[in-house]
Amino acid sequence: MNIVFLRGNLTNDPQLDDVETSNGMVKVVNFTIAVNRSFSRADGQRCTGVDFIPCTIWDSGAVSFANMATKGSSVFIEGILKSQSWETNGQKRSKVLVRVSHFDILNKK
Repeated sequence: MNIVFLRGNLTNDPQLDDVETSNGMVKVVNFTIAVNRSFSRADGQRCTGVDFIPCTIWDSGAVSFANMATKGSSVFIEGILKSQSWETNGQKRSKVLVRVSHFDILNKK
């Protein structure tokens, strides 16, 4: 099962773009959220960290998200993990992102 739930803050304003697909032009919004995490070290000491998670929303949800969210907005998202790979200058690259299916802006602008 591939389901992801994340709560975090946008690191920048969302970037809304038009993408040409086999079904015509489609809206897509890309953004990154900072997600706080805490963990215990082997010695029992509590530590904190931040993970930066790239996310994307397609179709009508992309426009809604771009209109409601700005840098610093607190968001709750649900989606799936999606891996992408490509080659640049002969070097293989890859990344994992969240393809968002549902979202909630926790502090609307």
